[in-house]
Amino acid sequence: MRTKAPSTLGQSAKVSTAPILELARPIDAEDGLSVAGRSSAGINDNRSDLLTDPAETVRLTSVPTDFATELRSIPDQIAEAIREAIVAGDLALDERLPTESELAESFGVSRPTVREALKRLAAKNLIRSRRGATGGNFVSLPTDDQVRSDLRTTATLLVSHQIFRLVDVAESRRMLEAQCARLAAQRRDGEDLAELTDILQRQERHDLSDEEFCDADVAFHRVLVRSAHNPVLDYVMVFALEALHPSTNLIVNRFRRREDVIALQRRLFEALQAADSDAADTTVHAQMDDLSAIYEQAQEWVHARRAKDHGPSTRTTLGKENHGR
Repeated sequence: MRTKAPSTLGQSAKVSTAPILELARPIDAEDGLSVAGRSSAGINDNRSDLLTDPAETVRLTSVPTDFATELRSIPDQIAEAIREAIVAGDLALDERLPTESELAESFGVSRPTVREALKRLAAKNLIRSRRGATGGNFVSLPTDDQVRSDLRTTATLLVSHQIFRLVDVAESRRMLEAQCARLAAQRRDGEDLAELTDILQRQERHDLSDEEFCDADVAFHRVLVRSAHNPVLDYVMVFALEALHPSTNLIVNRFRRREDVIALQRRLFEALQAADSDAADTTVHAQMDDLSAIYEQAQEWVHARRAKDHGPSTRTTLGKENHGR
């Protein structure tokens, strides 16, 4: 078993694993910056009387040159310092953090300030708390469900707010899912095929609502990706798939026929079942060709509705100018 070197976080005023800007008391009440922080940010108000004794200044090493110009709160800076120590491996999984008092002394701040920083880390699932004699704050990692939930939320927001265009997401999905299909044709197992069969049978039911059909469609592609048995691709494809669902699938569903969707899904399933990577790749491209054509129809519909509701200056979700067509 590898022996882990003890962390230095919280043990000294000079913490090499904590790359936050120099903290100096007192903290400016207006913007949360220390006097040193205001000076580094180019704010010169000649309030030299606020400077503390140099011995009270806490300097933490590994400070990026432009870090001091970021007007972030002190709890944010401390949280970032600890986060970087976790990401760098200086704080190991399940390692207990120094106490609030030790961290407060190390960073030269109050315990409530440290507590706020720890709340930020807990919100990101990077630490967990445990009560009792052996309690404290311990380094944690987000669960698989938490990571996927964050990716889904981010993907949906970026598309909904037009940061990412649907055509760009579809292009990325085409390339990535085709590779997943090729791998899945060689790596899928009996459990993967059984799950895909169940989804296909569910999609063929005539009593499914549009939303249920869309959910089954996305579920099929999730299992396809998982069947590649590559965890990195699995996470990357969460973003590509979720960016197109549910924000677009229900709109797109107006312009596609269920029997066409099912026919392509079954072709893909048969390629996986036959371990035919080329056929699986070709079928994914056929699916994306079909989906791209439907996107165009759906986009024209959205384009026309927005033009009617908001006038000719409205932009569509694909970032095209609305010319009142």
